[in-house]
Amino acid sequence: MADQSKPDSDLIASETSLVFAPRKNFTVNAWILSDDFMHYATELLTVTIINLIKNGYMVIEKEKKNSLKFFGKTIFTQINYSIQLVRRPSKNSVIGWLEEKFFAQFKYSGNNYLGSIIYETLNEIFDGNHNHTNPGKVLTLELLKHQKLNLYQFDHKKNFFSNKVKFWYNSQLSNNTTPKLIRLDDLDFEQFEIKDLKRLIKSELTKFQNLD
Repeated sequence: MADQSKPDSDLIASETSLVFAPRKNFTVNAWILSDDFMHYATELLTVTIINLIKNGYMVIEKEKKNSLKFFGKTIFTQINYSIQLVRRPSKNSVIGWLEEKFFAQFKYSGNNYLGSIIYETLNEIFDGNHNHTNPGKVLTLELLKHQKLNLYQFDHKKNFFSNKVKFWYNSQLSNNTTPKLIRLDDLDFEQFEIKDLKRLIKSELTKFQNLD
C-alpha cells in the first residue's frame, strides 16, 4: 500500500496546484470580466503535463505541420506536439486524479498529439458538455471532488438559486502529507516555447466554453 505521508510530487502536481487558484470561493456557472479561472486552469494543465515530461513519464517533440506562404515567404506555421508515453507510475505511487486522466489516454496507443490528449481528457472530465460558462471553474471543482491526498476541504452549495464553492486548506493534515509545490517557473523546460504550449492548451479548454 502506498505511503501517503510521502507522496511523489511529480505525480500529484495538479492537486497541490489548487493553492494557486485565483480565489478560494467562486460561483461555478459565472464569468466576469478579467475572471482568472480560465488562465489558472490553463496554467494548471500546463504544469501537470510539463511536470510529467520533466520527470521522465512522457517525451514530447515539436512538429511543424503546415505552413502558409505569401510571395514565397512563410507568414504562418502550424505547430503540433507529439507526445509519447515512456513509462507508467509504479503500482505503489500516489497519482493525482488529473494525472491519471492523462495516463489513461495512452491505453490504446503509445503515441499521440498533445491537442487531442488535452481535448479527450477534458471531454471526459466535462462529460462531453461544451456549454460551460467557465470551464476553468468546473475543472477546479472536479479536482476538489477527486483529491487523493485531501489537501483541501470544500463546501459546494448547488441548488436552483446557487452553484457556489468554497474551499480551504485541510488543517488536520500533518506537515509530512503536503508534497512540494510546483510552479511553471520552477520547471526548467527548454524543449519548446512554454507560451506556445499554453496557447494550444487554452484553445482546447475554450472548446468547452459557451458565453452566448
